[in-house]
Amino acid sequence: MGNGEEKVAEDKVKTKSGSKGESDTGGIEVEIHIDGDVIGLNRFVQGLMGNMISGAISALKGVRSDWKEIEITVKRARVKNERCNR
Repeated sequence: MGNGEEKVAEDKVKTKSGSKGESDTGGIEVEIHIDGDVIGLNRFVQGLMGNMISGAISALKGVRSDWKEIEITVKRARVKNERCNR
């Protein structure tokens, strides 16, 4: 397990009430992978992002209310003649 994965796992283990994080995140787990690296998220950010994403997705036509997992892929568009990063 890499450092980012350990941080995510650590955040999921226990909340103040002794549960496994469901009360703080609304029962939603969020993982972010950027170019293969896991980005650690605390329970607050997991809950915030999870609720925003699931709310937006649930509002779309054709989405079942009993979904189990949502997978979103975001890629940067490649632009011809990219300028150097400043």
